[in-house]
Amino acid sequence: MFGPDRLTPDGMAEVISQELGRPVTYHRMDLDGYASFLRTVVPANGQSRT
Repeated sequence: MFGPDRLTPDGMAEVISQELGRPVTYHRMDLDGYASFLRTVVPANGQSRT
């Protein structure tokens, strides 16, 4: 048995799919793309939206 640090992204999606009982998909994102995504969902001042 391996820990999550030894799973590939495909393997992790497979395990999560099995646990949830439904298909799980993902797409890889580079660090710049992830930072851009976070800027769209997290306010710049760090406060939650109401």
